[in-house]
Amino acid sequence: RRVHGGDGNILDIHGVLMFFTFVLLCQGYDSILSHGENRQELARNDDGYTGAIPFTYNYFGTPRENVFVCNNGIVSLDRGISSFTSQAFPISNDQTLIAAFWADVDTRGDLPAAGLSDEGNRVYYEIFNNSETILAETDEFVHSGFSGQYLSYASTRGFLATWYKVGYFSHHVEQLNTFQIFLSTNDIESFAILIYPSGGINWIRSSSSGLPQAGFNAGDGVNFFSLPGSQTDGFASVMNDSNIDIPGVWVFRVDEAYVSDGSVTSSITVSPSESASNSPTISITPTISESSSITPTISESSSVTPTI
Repeated sequence: RRVHGGDGNILDIHGVLMFFTFVLLCQGYDSILSHGENRQELARNDDGYTGAIPFTYNYFGTPRENVFVCNNGIVSLDRGISSFTSQAFPISNDQTLIAAFWADVDTRGDLPAAGLSDEGNRVYYEIFNNSETILAETDEFVHSGFSGQYLSYASTRGFLATWYKVGYFSHHVEQLNTFQIFLSTNDIESFAILIYPSGGINWIRSSSSGLPQAGFNAGDGVNFFSLPGSQTDGFASVMNDSNIDIPGVWVFRVDEAYVSDGSVTSSITVSPSESASNSPTISITPTISESSSITPTISESSSVTPTI
């Protein structure tokens, strides 16, 4: 794609983005994707989630009509999820979700009281359409993976969720985490991009929850993909690792019946686990929000009420 610069010169946008990708290969991903003027925010809370956000997205072979941004590091495609303790994939009960860092996130902590900027403890989300710059930027991530299989891929829509400098239960702000989920689609193919900027993962678990889970769950108790490091104390290694050779960036194709890994060295597909039939599946029954406001849920301690 080419556009005219302000001085009349023609700029090769594809070339600029390829240079951008080369820099990332050398230095890692030290920043995060930027939101635009239509950014929305999830009110500071513990274990809450948004109402249904209209966004059509093919996931595990099924068209989905809505997404829900959950405070605990999840984008759900079925319903809001309030569970603060992650479960190892696969899980059933129609829990169709994408997790970047499913753990006990709590955004109610008082950052200024701790001498920190109040810009943190935020969860943002936004839909992007057609020609917006972020689509070209994230397309380059897709182009960088899958051994060049999708070099012509051009997204038409995207959805970005950002957990920016978020703390953990209860009200803790001593360590803060930053991570993102970007959903990319051209209405046929769907890709999911998980981003962990350098220095972004600083806490792993709260005192009342388990280890973090990241990856993709179909909700049928069989089909799933778990990001390396899930359910371990070494999860922070996701900032330094990658499946497209850009540290901290992970790309997957997710519209088919299985998840395709974006590995640049081999084309890996993750099919149902051979041991899935022998593994217990854990069902969670979350509260379902009927509106776009935060739905208060029961927190880890019955004496704590989520802030709206």
